[in-house]
Amino acid sequence: MISLISLAGLIVGIVGASLAVKSSGNSATYSINNEVKAALAIFITNFGLMLIALVGISAHVILRPNKHAALGREILLLPFIAASAPFLLIRLIYAAMADYAQDPRFELGTGNQTIDLCMAVLTEIIVGVCCLTAGFVVSPTPQLVKAHEDDKHAPKAGLWLYSLDGKRVRKEDAGIDEQSIQC
Repeated sequence: MISLISLAGLIVGIVGASLAVKSSGNSATYSINNEVKAALAIFITNFGLMLIALVGISAHVILRPNKHAALGREILLLPFIAASAPFLLIRLIYAAMADYAQDPRFELGTGNQTIDLCMAVLTEIIVGVCCLTAGFVVSPTPQLVKAHEDDKHAPKAGLWLYSLDGKRVRKEDAGIDEQSIQC
């Protein structure tokens, strides 16, 4: 659901930015229109939903230790999301100041470059590093499992490939050769 809301915000933001650029003509500046403000409102709402989900999932996992085994390595995503949230909040505050307050210090290109560096560029870099690190630590590797002898759909080799969403795929259908399988 959060992804769909983000997609809606992205679409509204693209439309708004396109209209703003088109209405500015050849001038280097453009005015913030209602579509861009609506897109930012969607992103701020989405950030709030993400924080609520983060707190809810974290509390659920902390209060029920048996969920650790069910989540596996994916439980390691929670600290990365929590670590990037304050920096994403700073970036959203910067965007809100630029769009809603119309403060000249926050204007794109002509605003204060130190504010832009600290509140936009560096925060985006830190969030990007958190996401990349999470991707390396919690890599979505498929799990090989021995097929049961009584499974009539099992190939004679006895190996099935299970994706992270729990769907079973034959290794031949997934395009995996014997050299890439490490047990």
